Amino acid sequence: MKFLYKYTFIILSLGFFLISCEDNNDPEDVFQESSTERLNAQEAEVSNLLQSSEYGWKMTYFTDDPRYTETDQQLGGWTFIFNFTDNSHVTMVSDFSTETLEPEESEYDIKLGSTTKLSFTTKNHIHNLSDANNSPISSLTGKGYKGDFEFLYYGQEGEDLIFRSNRFQVEVRFEPATEEDWENISENIETENLLRSSGELQLETSEGGEVNVYDLAFSPATRFATNLDDSDLSFGLAMKPDGVIAVDPIEVGESEAMNFTYDSTNNWFISELENGNYAKIILGDPILISDVLDNYYFSALRISGHPLLDSSDDFFTVLLDGEEVLIQETSVEVLYGFFIVPGQLIQYVFIDDNDDVIDPRPNRLMSSYSVDDSTGILTLQDDQWETPSHSIYDNGLQGVHDILFDPQGLKVIPTGSLYNGNPVFRLESVSNPSMTITVGTIEY
Repeated sequence: MKFLYKYTFIILSLGFFLISCEDNNDPEDVFQESSTERLNAQEAEVSNLLQSSEYGWKMTYFTDDPRYTETDQQLGGWTFIFNFTDNSHVTMVSDFSTETLEPEESEYDIKLGSTTKLSFTTKNHIHNLSDANNSPISSLTGKGYKGDFEFLYYGQEGEDLIFRSNRFQVEVRFEPATEEDWENISENIETENLLRSSGELQLETSEGGEVNVYDLAFSPATRFATNLDDSDLSFGLAMKPDGVIAVDPIEVGESEAMNFTYDSTNNWFISELENGNYAKIILGDPILISDVLDNYYFSALRISGHPLLDSSDDFFTVLLDGEEVLIQETSVEVLYGFFIVPGQLIQYVFIDDNDDVIDPRPNRLMSSYSVDDSTGILTLQDDQWETPSHSIYDNGLQGVHDILFDPQGLKVIPTGSLYNGNPVFRLESVSNPSMTITVGTIEY
């Protein structure tokens, strides 16, 4: 019996050996390449794809897209266009701000791990969304815009490349960009300005002839429209040259309104749905800058929480460079800020080394001012110091005066925000749009 068992085992083993020799699933046949070779091939594939589109790739990034996050949506979306010029360099533009419309080159790399990761390794426009210190509103302090600069590759769908943000796993699509995308991205800012400058905003939906109207409050800082009547119908927006995209679709019956097209005749954004249903974002009469100046003057103060702190880095460079000159040449310790009273004066506020306000405050007079309501441009005409002795401030304030008294004027852009109950505006130098001053208003 033992003899029978012994040779039965040998025969079975031999049979298994012969079968295994004919099995095409041998690991050495399946994995002809080493793991390192496979990863390198994967890296090369993604790198080649990124460089394959003639005009690069376009991405609209909703950083807290409610389809992927568990928190309440607070933000809209921003568009980026990338041109990956070689294996390590990328040029990009964005509609994040007027400054980011300028192409900027930086570095990127492809990292390999559990999946392939695209990482923007040196600072560029995309990092405006990932900087935790760059918060658009107080409730996002320490979170910034909740964006990312690393994206995990998940393959292709048609011509699109599918990625997910590394931290929050928000899906984004890289769509092949066109030459027109690069040329027209500035029009996204113009679309945002339509919403900024609108008086009252409303959402109107129609289902089967039944019309519902809701009041909206739009925040340009977050690109978020809050429904004042029904919080479930609040939504973030991304800008397009000819309309807007609502990432959290507005349900109208069994349809969803997501893409809205601007109708300039009726001054609304409309999403036309099936069976005659629709959703509209209706704009109010634009805010006229002349009306603003009839009721308010502008304040720009370096105090915690003041809108001035949202001014551009380029403006703060001019402001702080001027302060250094003033410290060397006068008793000024801090250039605390200024008030702009169009047609009258600019009053500067200085603090000495005892933290006391220097009085009397120096007033730079204006000879006149003009407003073009069709463009929202305010032009201030420089005159002289109210008191000749205040000419000691000339050297330190020359850079600030070059901005405020720009011969081409300042574009006055409503931000949709309030400070101490009054509207906030952005003053943008027409000749140098990178110079922006965010100001509060004070009633006369």
